[in-house]
Amino acid sequence: LMAAVISSVNEKNVDSVLEAVMSTADSASDDDNRMLSQMLRLAVAVGDPDVVRKVFRRLEDRGDDRPLPWRFAALASVLDALERRRSSGESRRGFEQLLKESSVRLSDIFDTARTAAADHGADDDLRVAAIGLIGRQPGRRDADVAALGELISPRESSRVQEAAVGRLGDIDDPRVPALLLSRWKGLGPRLRTDVLNKLFSRTPWLDAVLSSLERADLAPTEIDASRRTQLLEHPSPRVRSRAEKLFAGSIPADRRRVLEAYRPALALAPNVEAGKQRFVKTCSSCHKLEDAGHEV
Repeated sequence: LMAAVISSVNEKNVDSVLEAVMSTADSASDDDNRMLSQMLRLAVAVGDPDVVRKVFRRLEDRGDDRPLPWRFAALASVLDALERRRSSGESRRGFEQLLKESSVRLSDIFDTARTAAADHGADDDLRVAAIGLIGRQPGRRDADVAALGELISPRESSRVQEAAVGRLGDIDDPRVPALLLSRWKGLGPRLRTDVLNKLFSRTPWLDAVLSSLERADLAPTEIDASRRTQLLEHPSPRVRSRAEKLFAGSIPADRRRVLEAYRPALALAPNVEAGKQRFVKTCSSCHKLEDAGHEV
């Protein structure tokens, strides 16, 4: 059904189809909410600014009894699609102005989202949906970036931390890389992967990664082989040069020579406690043994 509805939408019927979906979608159904999000993105993609303004009117309607996660997710879908159209050079059709309008006319929703995201007593579904709206109002960007950083903490659930990392990574702000890396030591393997994915998604942010490696805040071994290759083969000569210096000692030129260098260890007397301490220090971020480490 979803595919049929989506494929039938065009410039002539997008207004009526969107109105029907928004009026009948069951707020308790994940499938309906996913379809609505797709419809909202599609409406922005094929519609004109007037269609988007109708969506804004529906979302700012305080009489709408849909739960907050639905409204947060719906608005985030619209804003993502608007940003894509603006970035593609279609500001002449008014999409740049629509982004500015949303910041003002929907300010109550943004404020409610900020409160919900920071509420440790709220359920994760609400908080994750709310996080999707943080950082979208230009005038509140500084405070929002800082607030998202505070959510990347061991006291928060993994879902909330993942959502905060994802949202920060979508904000084109020069403070984001340093903020993400400042949380590195307290992150588990999955979140570290998420952080690296975001940092490696923008070339300007690679400078922060390389600087952290140069300061030894990050260890070369914490950068996996595929990302090392990405840095070593990067189009930028400056990035390649810095990466070559950083990884020169961490990539064995001859694995047999390395194995031979460690062979004498086989003749040493075993020391279980020393081995456990080494495991905790070196291996526990990605492996688990008995009660130490993390399962990946």
